[in-house]
Amino acid sequence: MKISNLRKGIFILGLVILSITIPLFGACAKSEKTGTIQVYVTDAPPVGVTAVLIKVSKVEVHKSGEADDQWVTVLTNPQVFDLVQVSGVNHLLGTSDLAAGNYTQVRLEIVDVTVTIAGVQVKAIVPSGELKLVGNIVIEAGKQTSVILDFDGEKSVVLEGQDKVSLKPVVKLIVGTPVAPPVTTTAPTS
Repeated sequence: MKISNLRKGIFILGLVILSITIPLFGACAKSEKTGTIQVYVTDAPPVGVTAVLIKVSKVEVHKSGEADDQWVTVLTNPQVFDLVQVSGVNHLLGTSDLAAGNYTQVRLEIVDVTVTIAGVQVKAIVPSGELKLVGNIVIEAGKQTSVILDFDGEKSVVLEGQDKVSLKPVVKLIVGTPVAPPVTTTAPTS
């Protein structure tokens, strides 16, 4: 009788251990799943400006709950796009797989801006050298999420005198499901 009670006890203990560890393995597997982020730019063209060439060297997102310096890179190959040419079109900057979860910020490193006004190209100043946007971006495992950076060209391009232009980006962050056409994937430039 004692041996059968011991076997029952070991069996019950084994069931208890399994009931605790199996959900833990499932939770670990869920946290490792990824979703896809697609980052686009679009614009309304500024009056009197025929081109606004912006060179972006890096796009990063910040995961909720991480330390302030923990950014995840989405795009590392530099891209040049023309805000005038992406008017009414969503231009794809990059696509990347990310760990599922909540992301709270998007950051673009802007290395060069050239504005064409009345046929004259002028280098624009970007005061901070970067654009940082705050918003709620949810990446779900196995799904695509689109992030559209909708520039307001009228407000973003500031003419400060003859041959002096600043880019002070006024941008609306739009988060949603994959973008419907029209979409461009090649870097439009003038």
